[in-house]
Amino acid sequence: MKKSFYLFLHLLITGFYTQAQVKVQEVINAERSFAKMAITQDTRAAFLANMSENSLLENKGKLEKGRPIYQNLPPDTTGKLIWDPAVASISASGDLGYTSGPYKYQVKGKDVAFGDFATVWEKQPDGQWKFVIDLGNSHASTATTWKLNDVKTIAPALVKSRKKEEADLIKIDQNLAAKIQPGSAAGYQEVLHPEARILRRGKAPYISEVEKQALFAENTNLKFTPEGFKLAAAQDLGVVYGSCFVVRSDAGANAEQKGVYMHVWRKDPVKGWQLLHESISVHPPAPSGEQKPSN
Repeated sequence: MKKSFYLFLHLLITGFYTQAQVKVQEVINAERSFAKMAITQDTRAAFLANMSENSLLENKGKLEKGRPIYQNLPPDTTGKLIWDPAVASISASGDLGYTSGPYKYQVKGKDVAFGDFATVWEKQPDGQWKFVIDLGNSHASTATTWKLNDVKTIAPALVKSRKKEEADLIKIDQNLAAKIQPGSAAGYQEVLHPEARILRRGKAPYISEVEKQALFAENTNLKFTPEGFKLAAAQDLGVVYGSCFVVRSDAGANAEQKGVYMHVWRKDPVKGWQLLHESISVHPPAPSGEQKPSN
């Protein structure tokens, strides 16, 4: 009897993760279809075809609806934006997904710009995947390799949903900044997922444990103000986004920088909500009399 029970449990868990991998592949396929369109057509056409009606992008230091931004842009005939996911996850309900990975911009076959993207996807009523927010970064060239099949997949956790999960997620996001004291990684360590990716403007992605520990040890104070969120029907994957302030206490009087952020949260059955991804994009304050850059 006991042997039969464990066999049943093994088959149940194996079956769940097999289904989860299939679901994750949907998000990977959506991201790669998006990237392929950017090459075969152009960036403008690809973004307009793959963003939801109310999708958000950063524009001049703020999160704004992305569709009007791209509708007002001409087709990109200068170069090609090339990217591929390095990590992907999805909710157990199969309605919310997350992808992140490297990108580069080519002009006449030459790489001229680099960065990493981070995208949250939502399945639409017609079954198509559209992204609801995209917040990445730009940085100098790295040794990133482009392997089309090398994607780290993070399966959904077996969690039991609760009432008022939305309020819980927002509260956790609000409390994160209070726990992150300058020079202390303790606040992040309490909620950080082992596979978490951290994106900062002008920096290569923080992926390894050593890289993240070095970042969290910096003498920096972060202030987050949530302005919106999306939560999967299974209440196991969510994104919170909004405005933020970054203050480097060792960087002089003009240390405060204002920008936007995105947190992707994944619910663990034992540890609760864990931070799977953080994007922070800030602009340094412009000198007196000068206009702030838009990117």
